Amino acid sequence: MRNRFICLTLSMLMLLTVLLTGCNQKKDEADVEQISGITLTMWVITDKEVANTDEEMAQLKAKLLKQYGEGDAYNLAVAEAEQTKAAYEKVEAEITKITKSKFKVNLDIYYYTEEQYYGVKEFDRAKYNSLKMSASDEEVAKYLEECGKLTEIMILNEEYLALKEKAAKELKKFLKDAKAEGRTDTEKLKKEFYAENPKYAEFANVSDDEDEEETGVVEELTSYNEYEIAEIVYPELRKNQVDIVYLSGFDRYNEFIENEWIQSLDEEITGASRKLTDYISATLLSGVQIDGSTYAIPNNVSIGEYTYMMIDKQLFDKYYYTIEDVEDVLDTKHFLADIVKFEPDVLPLNSTYEECMNMLVWYWSMTYEEQKGQEDEDVDIGDVGSDKEEEEDKEPVKIYDYYYDKEGDAFSMFGTVYGGAANRNRGSIRLQFSNLFTKTEYLDILRELMTFKFEGYFGEAAEGQTVAVDFVKGDSAFKKEMEKNGYCTYNGKTYYAVIAEYPEATENELYGNMFAVSAYSHFAVGRSMDIITYLNTNSTIRNLLQYGVEGKNYEISEPSEGSVLTMLNDDYQMTLEKTGNVFMAHPGEGKRADAWEGAREQNNESLIDPLLGFDFNTVLDGDENGIDCDGLYPSVKPKDDPDYVPMGLIDKMTAKSADIQARLDACTNINELEDLITLLKEELKESTKDNAWIKKANNPAYDPEAAAETLETEDPSDDDLSKGHSPFTIYVNWLTEYGYDVPAN
Repeated sequence: MRNRFICLTLSMLMLLTVLLTGCNQKKDEADVEQISGITLTMWVITDKEVANTDEEMAQLKAKLLKQYGEGDAYNLAVAEAEQTKAAYEKVEAEITKITKSKFKVNLDIYYYTEEQYYGVKEFDRAKYNSLKMSASDEEVAKYLEECGKLTEIMILNEEYLALKEKAAKELKKFLKDAKAEGRTDTEKLKKEFYAENPKYAEFANVSDDEDEEETGVVEELTSYNEYEIAEIVYPELRKNQVDIVYLSGFDRYNEFIENEWIQSLDEEITGASRKLTDYISATLLSGVQIDGSTYAIPNNVSIGEYTYMMIDKQLFDKYYYTIEDVEDVLDTKHFLADIVKFEPDVLPLNSTYEECMNMLVWYWSMTYEEQKGQEDEDVDIGDVGSDKEEEEDKEPVKIYDYYYDKEGDAFSMFGTVYGGAANRNRGSIRLQFSNLFTKTEYLDILRELMTFKFEGYFGEAAEGQTVAVDFVKGDSAFKKEMEKNGYCTYNGKTYYAVIAEYPEATENELYGNMFAVSAYSHFAVGRSMDIITYLNTNSTIRNLLQYGVEGKNYEISEPSEGSVLTMLNDDYQMTLEKTGNVFMAHPGEGKRADAWEGAREQNNESLIDPLLGFDFNTVLDGDENGIDCDGLYPSVKPKDDPDYVPMGLIDKMTAKSADIQARLDACTNINELEDLITLLKEELKESTKDNAWIKKANNPAYDPEAAAETLETEDPSDDDLSKGHSPFTIYVNWLTEYGYDVPAN
């Protein structure tokens, strides 16, 4: 009875299929249209040389033949190349199964080694344009090849669009002129135009509405299976198609943005791909913004290291101190005093005054190089003037290369007081440009650390010497151990670990590994972002791209403490950080699956380098005012100093800071220091005429052009404050322009 019911049901279904096929075929087609199957390309870097196409395999064989000559070595190398190609094709096929099922995307992956991908030469547009005008096609092609596959494909697309636009304009003019002559057969005229202009022949069959395709509206391709049900037929690749691309490095990221080779992704991040914000560190996502926009998705990686203040537990407990009372090195002063008094063989603090100060204070240490620029050539050839005028026209232009001390090693009287790590706000990146000798918190830090110096707390540990307080860099393991046990073990001894500095994202972590969407993708950015988002949020596709096919390229064992991955062969080789969100992939061969647990928390606590992406030269590019390096300070030329040379603001900052540093170094006890602080507080008052330069230096809204208009030049004793920007103004303007301006700590 049950079998008869099944047969009856199948018969009814088959009949219904025939009826629907004959009467409602349009509905099938409509369903397929909603699917919108497309073909995308993804460009990635691999550790092995791979032949992605038959043409590349032929080229690789020719290369191997030249390298080995005919014989066993050549045959073995070819066999290995074919085995590698097959392994990578298998991985691509498995990934495409997922993307077709999930997104109706046929994904074609191009694998290149880093040298192939980026080339051996940096692309120089001026040189390339020159070669195009004077060199052969072979020489131009060779130059592009030397600049790498990625740059080459971008240039080819760029030139294709430029040629297409030019062809459209000339065709429009041709048709207009023909119409004026009374010829109106458009199709015939188009054939005539392309016959006369063979350089535009590739556009002869391009439809007028192709631009719609380039914005993501794809003409649906369908076929019908044996049951007359519509199925997706994925389009063939277009010539030089490039959609999803891997990028690395801040300079390359900027280059691709400036050349308009990649698209803004902000709309997708806040829309369909907002899931990324749950899987990628906010530090990384906000850090890769350029001009307030995001052009690539950073691969989530482990960010930086903690700096731990390691306090010897046995000694600390011996003198009855409580670790909950310690937030930074200043809180150890009484403990260190006891060590000096009662433990003569113990080094109190294995560090330097400068290292400890840099954990608490950031200095604006600046300098510049004055260079001679090119002679002024903006003079018309036909100009006629005096010899003097011609000499003035040839006056060389000054160029200043500005720098700041990124490491904060050099003292400056201007800076930002951080305080201990507990005071750092992960949502704030703005630095202050304060006169530190007006800041009570800075003077308190100065007193404490100078006292450490006077009392002999700083030093370098001898081998095997016990240290009361040390500083060690590491991951979150010490933090976890402290939370669990209240102490941690390091080199066989027990310590209290206090976070002195949180991990800080550097240029390498932010821009080292990213995925972007090509500006020449013929489809809406959202389809490519679907793939990028899935790659960053799904472990199955993530492990496929990184390790290959489970059971063929690697295997997973399940020991009690967590799964462990083992590679079965080297047919497929990729670098973990280059293939997506590392936390969605297995940590690697021989590592436990839970190895990422601490790194995720580490990323959540990370900070951004407050000057990441900032450069005085870049910000001032094209600004005729520049930074004040030519001001006149002090305002009145000393009558008794015939050798006096007027100083610019940067020179004044540097000279005064060096003077203060020397006077601080000369102090030998706390009383001398207190006397000097009292003197400096009076000496550096911004309200005095001679210190107008200090007021300008830390002015967040200084306008040199406005200052020039209001300057009382009749009085030669006035400060010439119109000579260039304040460095703080330039920094604040940068923060505001790029959307980074948030309250200072």
